Amino acid sequence: DDAAKMGTGVLKGPVPTRKKYRSVTRDPQTGNLTLNLLEKISPISKRIDPRNLFPDPACGDNIHNGSYLFERDYLSRKKVEELGDQPKYLRSQLDKVLFEGPKWAGGELPGDQDKRDTNSKDLFEVWYFYGALPPDDMEAMGCPCRDDKGQKSQKPVQAVVTMINDCPVKAVRNHLDVGEFPYDVMCWQQVSGRWAGIGVSRQIRTPQRVINAAARNLMDNAGLTSGPQILVKLGV
Repeated sequence: DDAAKMGTGVLKGPVPTRKKYRSVTRDPQTGNLTLNLLEKISPISKRIDPRNLFPDPACGDNIHNGSYLFERDYLSRKKVEELGDQPKYLRSQLDKVLFEGPKWAGGELPGDQDKRDTNSKDLFEVWYFYGALPPDDMEAMGCPCRDDKGQKSQKPVQAVVTMINDCPVKAVRNHLDVGEFPYDVMCWQQVSGRWAGIGVSRQIRTPQRVINAAARNLMDNAGLTSGPQILVKLGV
């Protein structure tokens, strides 16, 4: 749908997510029912609004040729508070974000991107960074970067950093071993040198103008011929 309308469709995955499952078991001796709550980490794929994807400008026509990538998202206060229950998130940083309140990069509020029924002022702007970071920066955010012998890595680490209000709240290693970005881009029609394409509306812009002009001319002629035609011959 995004590819047809805007020219570019983005699918993110596989990414790990925490899922909650419920099951009911019956005790064979007493017959009592017990509700069991299970949590499991599962890989998922999901659609990303292409207007919220910001790859490296030097990537050309393939986002995987770039050195880094940013994804933008919006979370409510409740969702930000729930992040503290998940591992790897820095509770002190989340408390700082909640105390500051929602802020946006460049002071811009989110537009009408799937937020028509939501008060944008109550949303926190979240950024996910994919790229290489120095090991010291990773360890400062609670992500150890050491080998089996306990030696600190000297090479940049392919990381995934979550930021809210320009404040890093989580840093982990990229779950893809090769360090690629977990995004796939579909272009309706490819544009040379650009990672984003053009959609149906852009493709038919010229013939649409022709159809509009022909329909307008047809209506003008119909209006003129619907009334009486008066002819005047001079000199009679």
